[in-house]
Amino acid sequence: MTSSEMKYLITIYRLNKYGNVRSVEIANFLGVSKSSVNCMLNKSSMAEYFDVKPRGKVNLSGRGLVEAEMLNYGVEKFIGFLSNKIDEDSAENFI
Repeated sequence: MTSSEMKYLITIYRLNKYGNVRSVEIANFLGVSKSSVNCMLNKSSMAEYFDVKPRGKVNLSGRGLVEAEMLNYGVEKFIGFLSNKIDEDSAENFI
């Protein structure tokens, strides 16, 4: 999995905590175009991680949820480590 794919997976995981997420919300959060989000969601290598519903709604599949939880855990630990070395805002922006 590429770093971009990981970023999308973690973003969808984090946004899904607040309910269904739409592709436009993913685009806004990442600062990319909606077409970039659609390209990523339609990549065959990522198909097993997402369930794309009508009207641009995106959910994680069972496998996507497991993978995203593991990735997010690692990112949170890394941010925690960086926060001890630099201020928390800088650590968040680093990721």
